[in-house]
Amino acid sequence: MPVKGADSTPSAQPEIMTVDQLRPGMHGLTYTVMKGNEIVPLQTEVLGVAKNSQGPGLDLIICRLVDEKTQVTGAVHGMSGSPLYIDGKLVGALSERIASFEKDGQCGFTPIADMLKVENLIRPPTVQAQSKPDSIPFMNFTAVLPHSSNDSGTSALAVPLSVCGVQSDIFTHWLNRCGLGNMLITVPGGGSIDAKDTEALKEAADIKPGSPLAAVFMTGDISVTGTGTCTWRNGSHVLGFGHPMFGFGASELPMAGAQVVTTVPSFESPYKLTNIGPVIGTIFEDRVSAIAGIVGSMPPLATYTIERTHEGERLPDLKGSFAPHPLLTPMLIGTAMESALGHSLEHSRALSVHMTGELTFANHAPLKLDGIFSGEDSTLPDLLANTLEPLEKLFGQTNEHLVAQNLHVSFDTQERMKTWSIESVHTDSHEVDANGQVNVTVALREEYGARTSQTFALTLPENIKSGTVSIRVASASELNEKGIDRDIDNATTVDDMIQIFNSRRLQDRLYVQVVSAATGEVVENREMPALPGSVRSVMQDDNTSIASVDLPEQVWLEKSAQLPGAVKGHQEVQLAVR
Repeated sequence: MPVKGADSTPSAQPEIMTVDQLRPGMHGLTYTVMKGNEIVPLQTEVLGVAKNSQGPGLDLIICRLVDEKTQVTGAVHGMSGSPLYIDGKLVGALSERIASFEKDGQCGFTPIADMLKVENLIRPPTVQAQSKPDSIPFMNFTAVLPHSSNDSGTSALAVPLSVCGVQSDIFTHWLNRCGLGNMLITVPGGGSIDAKDTEALKEAADIKPGSPLAAVFMTGDISVTGTGTCTWRNGSHVLGFGHPMFGFGASELPMAGAQVVTTVPSFESPYKLTNIGPVIGTIFEDRVSAIAGIVGSMPPLATYTIERTHEGERLPDLKGSFAPHPLLTPMLIGTAMESALGHSLEHSRALSVHMTGELTFANHAPLKLDGIFSGEDSTLPDLLANTLEPLEKLFGQTNEHLVAQNLHVSFDTQERMKTWSIESVHTDSHEVDANGQVNVTVALREEYGARTSQTFALTLPENIKSGTVSIRVASASELNEKGIDRDIDNATTVDDMIQIFNSRRLQDRLYVQVVSAATGEVVENREMPALPGSVRSVMQDDNTSIASVDLPEQVWLEKSAQLPGAVKGHQEVQLAVR
């Protein structure tokens, strides 16, 4: 029978009802917010318990929402964590939809006992700050998430990610690129609660069972937040969601309250549309059964500033903060950069972008983010991905968890492609002495533009061996692919990786090298191009502890020239040395 005379305010310190006390046919109340900040009860019927359905010892309580308020929507994305009470006792948190197009209100609840185990993992902030979060390699950690959709159609209620100041498809692209889309859906969002609406701000900050509970990933001109519901609160400690958000384990993510603008009805994918309040605490645990945090314990935040100039006109800067979690930073920076460029270029098909800036870290030198790229607007995500590849590799290394502090980038964009292709390479002589000079002329053609040439005067080293050498003319991408990837694979510390990335060649330069074949090794980033065969044999022995890789060539000389655009291509000519 439905619960009569239900109170719209759940008990602050309720008794617990365990799974073995539940019986099919019991009725209770699930508390949540459908609009504004008013917590309302939803009539709920217990159908039974699916034993071990979430894993060994992890049960799922199967219920049906029988309330008029959920006849169209059923369980809604954003209701994750809504607490279920029976006879005034806390049973668990709404966490599952039984099927994508479920129309009967059937849903799953995570037992409160499993959630309280997560709350017991919370460590004091001073201890948490010194500890190392669970090490999960970047781009490969989503296998730990136990609640992704399965063949039966049962899936966790997704966390609606409200994005503001950025197109949702841009954020979804980076979310999927980073392998973070399992538990999240991107929805058009409100932004922050109006600073003048003091009553709404006060209500949002008063987090209690049934209230909206939000994880904040980015704030300011570009904002990204994920919203669920608070299940339980004891003093400053809170539990919510009833399932993982990312499955990060120990974390430090900003936590906020929220205001529900509306609950969007849909049989396929209903969700709550929210405005977010200010950060009021920290989410310290993101586990299988719940997220857990502390109100009043403020997390560290990184800042971003993106300066924009388009066709010579200075546009407003984009500023704000973001969560410096190692597994989120590349995604958030990629989102911010692509959004900034999209706003500048609007509907332009052709583009060229010159970028300068850096990303600073705690306890490490900054990473330079200088570069230039050119192409069509459809290639922008790929171009950015290549530019941000150092970030992915830095945050993907397993030596330590890197913490970002500040992103400062300037974009100068123009609505035309500025790309130079290498057409031909000629030398003024086919034979030269060691310590002699050869002039190398490179013919270049601009995309949809004119031809030009560059001449380099190269003086060969005295100790170069007689024989044949190559005059290599190439773009930065060609040469970086040969050298940077090899050096990064052999780097042993974060500082080494940053130094290697900061020394990479730039896309707006044309490079000329004198190269010969070599029989050597690279040992701890030191090139040894002329090792005797006996020494190489020892170094390549499986029993040696010396880490080395083959060095098939030696670069004797390198020069470069800057061009007004991106360079592409690679050509070589042979030169005899007497």
